[in-house]
Amino acid sequence: MSRIRIAIAAAAVMLSLSAVTATAQRLFADVTGKWTFTTETPNGSSNSIGTLKQDGEALTGTLEIDQMGTANLAGTVKGDTVRFTFTLDMGGQQMQIASTGVLKDKDSMSGQMELAGMGAFPFVGKRNP
Repeated sequence: MSRIRIAIAAAAVMLSLSAVTATAQRLFADVTGKWTFTTETPNGSSNSIGTLKQDGEALTGTLEIDQMGTANLAGTVKGDTVRFTFTLDMGGQQMQIASTGVLKDKDSMSGQMELAGMGAFPFVGKRNP
């Protein structure tokens, strides 16, 4: 009977260690690199290429947005949550977009981009190889 208890305890410890390792990998991901973002809007899909640089929790970079040009971004990475803002010139009007995403793994994230007064739109991001 005690061998069964020892085996069960060992299995529980191994499962706990696996969960801690997976969580640690997720929580300490570095998003530095090139990413392809696809945002779904009422006008269809919009693609952008992000060049991200993470320094601790600080996030900076640029977004090259289809037919919109390039925008600087700034934000944070805390745990598996990525937040950044950027501003676009839309016909002479400056529009700030606030984005919040969650890392699914080290190479993908999903979330929402919110345009003030226009609503929130889902996005997915995939790290470029």
